[in-house]
Parts: sequence; C-alpha cells; structure tokens
Amino acid sequence: MFTGQRERLYPNLEAKAKMRGYMGSCRQAYNAALEQRIMAYSICGENVCFAQQSKDLKELRNDPGVAPWLAEVPSQVLQQSVR
Repeated sequence: MFTGQRERLYPNLEAKAKMRGYMGSCRQAYNAALEQRIMAYSICGENVCFAQQSKDLKELRNDPGVAPWLAEVPSQVLQQSVR
C-alpha cells in the first residue's frame, strides 16, 4: 500500500501545451510500435524485439523529414511508451 504524499500540478498554459504534445507523441510511438509488431507477426510469423524498436525509434527521432516533433520529446519517455 502506498502511503506517500500526494501532489497536485497546476501547470500554466505553456506547460499544458507541452504536456499535451508529449502525450500525443507517446501515443503515436506506442501505436506505431504496436502496428509494427502486429504486421511482423502476421506477415513473417516473427516477433519484433524492444531493442530493434528502440533503434528504429532513434533513427526516426533523428530524421527531421519524417516526424520533427519527436525530437522535442525526451527519448526515455518515448522508449517507455514503446516498451
């Protein structure tokens, strides 16, 4: 049982916009990783490991032509979404 202290955030408009962007990017990363796993299994019958998806995510973040908004989100946050 958790007996810690609860805190409540009161972000300003700028912080709310940034958090909304982070959450949207995490949702896109999760959905893309899930789709990649489903397609790989249905086509080849193979599983895609987290290490490969993490490597793909790094390449995606470094490519400004594909998804430039992913570079704004910390990589650890996106990796946990993929995991």
